Amino acid sequence: MPYEIDFLPVGEGRSGDAIAIRYAVNDGYEVMVVDGGTEQAGNDLVQHIRKYYGTNHVHHVISTHPDNDHASGLRPVLESLIVDTLWVHVPWAHAELTHRMVQNEWTTDRLKVAIRHGYPIIDELVTHALENGTRVAYPFQGEHIGPFLVAAPTLTRYNKLLPQFRDTPAPNEPLLRMLGEWMTGLGKRAAKAIRKVVLEKRDLETLRDGGITSAENESSVVLYGDFPNDPKSVLLTADAGLQALREAIDYLVSLNIDLNRLGLIQVPHHGSRNNISPAILNRLIGPPIAEGQTRGISAIASASLDDEDHPRQIVANAFDRRGVTVYPTHGQAIRHHRNMPPRAGWERPVTPMPFAPRVEEYD
Repeated sequence: MPYEIDFLPVGEGRSGDAIAIRYAVNDGYEVMVVDGGTEQAGNDLVQHIRKYYGTNHVHHVISTHPDNDHASGLRPVLESLIVDTLWVHVPWAHAELTHRMVQNEWTTDRLKVAIRHGYPIIDELVTHALENGTRVAYPFQGEHIGPFLVAAPTLTRYNKLLPQFRDTPAPNEPLLRMLGEWMTGLGKRAAKAIRKVVLEKRDLETLRDGGITSAENESSVVLYGDFPNDPKSVLLTADAGLQALREAIDYLVSLNIDLNRLGLIQVPHHGSRNNISPAILNRLIGPPIAEGQTRGISAIASASLDDEDHPRQIVANAFDRRGVTVYPTHGQAIRHHRNMPPRAGWERPVTPMPFAPRVEEYD
């Protein structure tokens, strides 16, 4: 199956994701969008699809999680293009299942209103879709979206994460602790971090196994792409954290999917050190290999032009020592494709991140 995956640049300042995908189906093509980045990035996505894919028709739009740097740009996509299906987690639709996990006494209806108020962009996306005949579907584990399989999250884990989102009512911490789902220290490490520089070698890895990210990030949709007759597969991770990645890997392994076939991986959360670990990389890719060897895998890190913090060099080193080449977007688009014709101006080489002996670490 011929296909192309375009990682588009997302503005300046905070990094985000905006991914356009086109793949062959029978005698034509289908188009998919995975996240839209900022509002401007969404407008750029629309123009990209019109110019390079030659269509106003998008078959699938996927919102991986509710953070603004991923969801905002989907508004112009839905407003300007014909979209068949919007795949999105709708937080307020889970009020009945989660009302025991928030503080105080909430009726399901009151909680639904409160949660919906906290997610105006998701509300806009869903409202626009329903008003314009776009199907709304929920991307939970096991769903098939074009050539992609949703590997995470499960509905069960999402319902336990939702009360810990920033914009839902305060969580019932004792209950979540009893269920073993309380995310201790959530988001605190980064706020108290002190930057320092540490030395690394190929046989000396300082990346830790215990990174903590937000509940929203842990709810990210993880997509496994398997294209017919292509020996290489694709893994898109959005802002997934260690919980989500473990769940995705466990699921794919349970289906006897060979992860050694991976040819492209999206670096989680723009290359944050809290969203990947040596243990996860060893399961996903394999252990470190000798310098100069390669596994033939490309890793794309979506990062804005002036984002000096992403991707982290410590993360790039971890991929590199496992034979994976990391390419940051940093204000430029990156095209990954199989059996597609060349695109004028897009065949320029992309500069990979080299292995660095000095990396930034945080206390």
